[in-house]
Amino acid sequence: MTETMWVDLAFGLMAKTGAASHVGHYRENNEDTVHVDADYPFAMVLDGMGGLAAGELASQAGAEAVRATLRRGLCKGEEPRPLIEKALRAGHEAVLEVGRSKRSYRGCGTTIVLALFHRGVAHVSWLGDSPAYRVSNARVEKLTWEHDLRHALVRSGAIPASEAGEYQVNNILWQYLGSDETKQPVEIPSFTPRHGDRLLLATDGITNVLSEERLLEVCEAYPDPQECAEELVNLALEQGSRDNCSCAVIAFEREGNHPEPEAPRPPKPQPARKWWQFWK
Repeated sequence: MTETMWVDLAFGLMAKTGAASHVGHYRENNEDTVHVDADYPFAMVLDGMGGLAAGELASQAGAEAVRATLRRGLCKGEEPRPLIEKALRAGHEAVLEVGRSKRSYRGCGTTIVLALFHRGVAHVSWLGDSPAYRVSNARVEKLTWEHDLRHALVRSGAIPASEAGEYQVNNILWQYLGSDETKQPVEIPSFTPRHGDRLLLATDGITNVLSEERLLEVCEAYPDPQECAEELVNLALEQGSRDNCSCAVIAFEREGNHPEPEAPRPPKPQPARKWWQFWK
């Protein structure tokens, strides 16, 4: 059991994290990768695809490339949005390299959902169908949408949302690390965390079997983020998930005399500078 603490002295915010992953009862290997950085304010969850060892290698290689790029960029004081795009490009190239390394690995890929906490704002980005949820004021808000063909057709206006259920293409992903269809720029929604907020990053092994109402119940019942992550995984397995089950939970707290922000809002552009201080 591990817990990481990020402290943002400039904005009076503290974030505690927890993470859990389980191979499940139906898979031989765990193709998920969960990374919560102990020294830098970001976390990510990846769900590999490709069969045999390819999916596992894809998620690990993608996570390592994204992690290294984010670390270097934060040390240089780079702004979060271009840094996230750069990190995802690096992850994409790393997964493509895995696919080129061995014939049986061709076509491998991995979804990714990540969160970067920077200057008092949480930035989220993703490729694929691994979701992110914000839990705030007894509400669950989904911050992502699935990069599958059905959602793409609805969002492009090709089909009305009311008819989307008739199209059996929801499991066909078109964007993920390693996909030929993955394009830039990526979507990066952001919000200003309030005291008591949770941010949940997960693979669909959990969210395919647990409703948003159930996610809310668990987050409210388990204030410790590590215990919350473990309970979400255990509950998904009990509910019959046939996939690997993985998640990261980030719990935000506001300290001292810093007032709550009036409303979530994107960050204003500022000159690059180093000011982060972190403790485990």
